[in-house]
Amino acid sequence: MPVIDLRTYLRDAHMLLMFALGITYFVFFVTTLETVKTHLERMLTKLYLSGSHTGRHFRVGEATTCTGITTSAGESIEHRSYGA
Repeated sequence: MPVIDLRTYLRDAHMLLMFALGITYFVFFVTTLETVKTHLERMLTKLYLSGSHTGRHFRVGEATTCTGITTSAGESIEHRSYGA
């Protein structure tokens, strides 16, 4: 009968523990980075959108006209948008 040293069991326990901790480490950092990226994208999008509709782009009461748009049938469309 072979003699199995205590270190054999310790190595097996260590490998199982490191496997579980490695997966936990990976999942934690992947989800953390994705969450941070999503929050940054949302904040930057809100900042961009809030700045694009104020100040120099459109004034209240200013009319804008968009011409030169055609449909698939070749008909010309003129779109007018008036500020509130």
